[in-house]
Amino acid sequence: MAAGGIASVPTEAPGILPSKLECAILSALVHFHGRCDESLWNWFLALESAFPWLKNPDQVRVELKRLWVDGIVELEKAVASSYSGRIEDDRQFFLVSSFSTVLTAKGAVRWDSIRRWPKPTLDD
Repeated sequence: MAAGGIASVPTEAPGILPSKLECAILSALVHFHGRCDESLWNWFLALESAFPWLKNPDQVRVELKRLWVDGIVELEKAVASSYSGRIEDDRQFFLVSSFSTVLTAKGAVRWDSIRRWPKPTLDD
C-alpha cells in the first residue's frame, strides 16, 4: 500500500502509452455516450472479467483517480458534487454509492489518439 492507504498499481506502459485498464475505461465511456453512472464495485466487476489480474476495487479506484488528475475524466456524485481529490474523501465518494464518470473533451481526444495508434501486425 502506498501512502494514504491507496494501493499502488504498476502501470503497464509508462509515459504516453495507455494502460489496458485505461483503454477499457475509455472504451466503456465512449460506448455509453461519455457518461457512466456506476458504483466502484460495478466498475470492478465489469473490468475484472476482462482483466483477471485485477484483484480488488482499489486498483480501479487508483486508475479512475489518475484519469481524473490527468483531466481525462470528471468524477461526480448525483448530489451535484464533484470529486475533491482529497484522500480523506475517497471512502465517502467511491464506496458509499454510485458516482458518475464523465469523459472530458481532453479524454475524447485521448481516446481518439489511442484508437488511431497503429496496430501491431504479425510481421512486427
